[in-house]
Amino acid sequence: MTILLKGPYSRKDYINIQDNLEDQRDDINTHIERINNTTIMMALVVALLYCIGAVIFAWTNRNEITDTTQLMLIAGFALIFIIAIILYFIVVQPYNKHITQLCEEAKQLEKHYRDNMVEVPLSEYIGHIKVQGDKVTFPPLDKIDERYIYDRYSYHLDDDENDERQIFRLCPDFYEYDYLRTRGCGRIPIAREECLMLKAKCRRG
Repeated sequence: MTILLKGPYSRKDYINIQDNLEDQRDDINTHIERINNTTIMMALVVALLYCIGAVIFAWTNRNEITDTTQLMLIAGFALIFIIAIILYFIVVQPYNKHITQLCEEAKQLEKHYRDNMVEVPLSEYIGHIKVQGDKVTFPPLDKIDERYIYDRYSYHLDDDENDERQIFRLCPDFYEYDYLRTRGCGRIPIAREECLMLKAKCRRG
């Protein structure tokens, strides 16, 4: 049971690195979209020119057109789109590979950060919190240590709850299942020793 965790480095640095990776992915996706639009436009232009040429050829040789000639004209039309699709995938494949690498890098970054988070004992930061009766007030965690994060909100390392002042209600339990109650009625279990430390903090003022 713990209230706070500590990451291997500043949570803001982690978020900035993740944001940078996301920006790179967005830039690549934008570039891919441009390639896609350009490929479609070029394929349509070439197909239109081919159609015009095919119509002119068919008109000037209307008395000599055979079934084989018609099939060749249709095959030529299909070939244009096949070549366009192949070229598109050849050009886009390196970008898709780069996006995959960036996604994997983001996952590894998060895994490394989570694997290296450690529990923070209450004694390490109790001097930064206020206890008035059963009201326990935490300042924004960055004011204590930029590596701190609430264990309850650690599933989202960029959760705004870590950047805001938090007020909890101290709820001692007769059976010593003590906890802090959040504004949304959630529970943060705490050890009996931590509950006693908070009570002592209240008495000292």
